[in-house]
Amino acid sequence: MDELDQKVPSFLHHEVAVEMALFDLKAKSQNVSLTTLLGGKRFDVIPVLKMLGMGTTDWMAERAAQFAKRGYRHLKVKLGSGPQDDWERFTAIRANVGADVTLTADFNGAYDAKTAIDVIDRLAPEGLTMAEQPVLANDIAGMAAVTAAVKPLVLADQSINSPEDVYEVSRRKAAGAVSIKLLKLGGIRRSLAVVKACESVGLPCHVGGTGSTRLVEAAQAHFISATPGIIVPSEIAEFEELDGDLVEGFEVTDGAIRVPDGPGLGVRLRI
Repeated sequence: MDELDQKVPSFLHHEVAVEMALFDLKAKSQNVSLTTLLGGKRFDVIPVLKMLGMGTTDWMAERAAQFAKRGYRHLKVKLGSGPQDDWERFTAIRANVGADVTLTADFNGAYDAKTAIDVIDRLAPEGLTMAEQPVLANDIAGMAAVTAAVKPLVLADQSINSPEDVYEVSRRKAAGAVSIKLLKLGGIRRSLAVVKACESVGLPCHVGGTGSTRLVEAAQAHFISATPGIIVPSEIAEFEELDGDLVEGFEVTDGAIRVPDGPGLGVRLRI
């Protein structure tokens, strides 16, 4: 894999596919799960943080209620279209799901620091627990200002692509946690390097979603289960929104997913 890293450095998703296949084969050759191969199971079941995409206020509130009825207890709300829109959507969602559902928000770098602080401060009393990437990825000073000013946990996502980014974010106190995605970072090995950097500076890691298939999310589940320093819930259920997934054996039950026990990734092709 090191040689492949050097020869095709710009094709991370392709490398992830190769690496995932190799980890799957190695675990199967030892007749153990990928979790066991990576160090051992911390979680049997992982609670899911379900993403709620952006839409009209009524649509988002109804969609949130549907998720709650299906057993989801943690929702990530896509916001960032404007302070008033964010307020109306978030409060409508809260009204529809009640106080027992945890709500986080992903702003995808939509705001400058001042606006982000105003929006987050307004939403915090309504139960906002985490604010993801409130300002642009390269605005580390803005991330630091938001982190210092607000009560909800600030999560760095697009700002983190390497261990060096972790050290910079930590040095400038620009987040309270870091988002890990196998596809974004380039696979298990590179993600482990970021987690180790986070451990060294005392930052917890959250595993984010990429809207991918059961195959990728099963790999993320094994990674979560085996890796210290990762907090849950995790974004590993967006395969539900896909049509034509060719993999089975990895499903959501009451808002959570059981880590597969079978050899390798523990999932199988639909036949």
